[in-house]
Amino acid sequence: MSHNDKEYTFFLGAGASRQDQYDDFYKIHVSKANDSVKVEKLNIVEMDGFTARHSLCAATWNEKTVMFGGQDVIKELCLNEVYSYNHKNNELEKLEHDLQEFLKNKDTYIIPAKRNSHTFVQNEKVAYIYGGANEDGPLN
Repeated sequence: MSHNDKEYTFFLGAGASRQDQYDDFYKIHVSKANDSVKVEKLNIVEMDGFTARHSLCAATWNEKTVMFGGQDVIKELCLNEVYSYNHKNNELEKLEHDLQEFLKNKDTYIIPAKRNSHTFVQNEKVAYIYGGANEDGPLN
């Protein structure tokens, strides 16, 4: 996620075990001097409807981590929700798809299919999502 002269910082959120799903978030700090690890559980002020899930993807840019998709195996749902975590304000915000813009510009405005286990990369203000799977099988 980030680094300075003393440490690397990683952002970890959500996930699942064989029995449970999680909606918690952590920052993991790794010292450059001796590789010691400090884990900080985040007490996020606002979750904006975020629910437990796994196999979502995330990318960090400009003090925000954007997360997309995932799967809720308990509710048997694949998701295409977009959330943004603001590291300065410690808030999670759901970013809504602009349906009006989609209806006006169907050739250029794309709402990605629900998916999990995909790749998501971000280059400044542009995000790329590819691969993964949903209820219908693998996505190309």
